[in-house]
Amino acid sequence: MKKIKEWFFWIIIISSLAVATKAVYLTFILLLLYHVFTRVPLKKVLTYGLTGILTFYLVFNTIVNKIFVNSYDVFMYGYRREGLLFALTSGRNEFIEEKLEPLIFNIWTTPNFLFGGQDVTEFYMEMGFLDLFLFFGLLGSIIYCYIFFKLFQKIDFDSNFKIFLFFVIVSIIATAGHFFPSGIV
Repeated sequence: MKKIKEWFFWIIIISSLAVATKAVYLTFILLLLYHVFTRVPLKKVLTYGLTGILTFYLVFNTIVNKIFVNSYDVFMYGYRREGLLFALTSGRNEFIEEKLEPLIFNIWTTPNFLFGGQDVTEFYMEMGFLDLFLFFGLLGSIIYCYIFFKLFQKIDFDSNFKIFLFFVIVSIIATAGHFFPSGIV
């Protein structure tokens, strides 16, 4: 039985890495950090962690510097072009101005606010919680979150790990741009 579980574990890990999405990589990194911080003494984490980070930087400093400089340049370009909100939301604030405001103020009626309803492809915000509200409305979102919470409670994990897992799931939903079409989210 242990061999079957081990093979299953490696199949899941390899297939997840093959999907190649930021959400999966972020989850794996956070999961690794969770286990390191909960199972390794803080002194060792700091000692080995700082040593590892410093060594990694010294070996790969040109690549790391290029990545940081490029990220900074992209952010500053967005900031100079459209302002801080545009740079922070990667331009998604324009979706809100161009799609959300006309949808809510010109198209929606009272039942839409309660139960949602819109063309998912035309009014897609690429912000998970907004998409949830637009699809289900206020009442539908509350029911969705209630069902999610009830199902989440049935997971048989340690309470600290459940809190961590909840944080990871909410973070991915909040930042992922594909709440409905993505099975990962």
